[in-house]
Amino acid sequence: MEHPFREAAIAGAFVTKQGRVLEGHDADTITLEASLGALHDAGISPRDVDGVIGQAIQIVHAARSGPVWRSRSALGVPTLFEAAAAI
Repeated sequence: MEHPFREAAIAGAFVTKQGRVLEGHDADTITLEASLGALHDAGISPRDVDGVIGQAIQIVHAARSGPVWRSRSALGVPTLFEAAAAI
């Protein structure tokens, strides 16, 4: 029997600048930058996204994407399982 998440993959990653204080940035702008960078790395646009995990609804709005499926799951490995199950 194949694993049910066999077809799911993390296809993009991005690392933002790091620091205690980043001039002109807050948690939302850094998260948006990371999200858009990971999408670009994966070769897709925000319009290709049909689901988000966690408290990412502001990212969907800022990227002018949507409508999307949204989960209020916690972060970490359980979130990855939930995302894979959604796919």
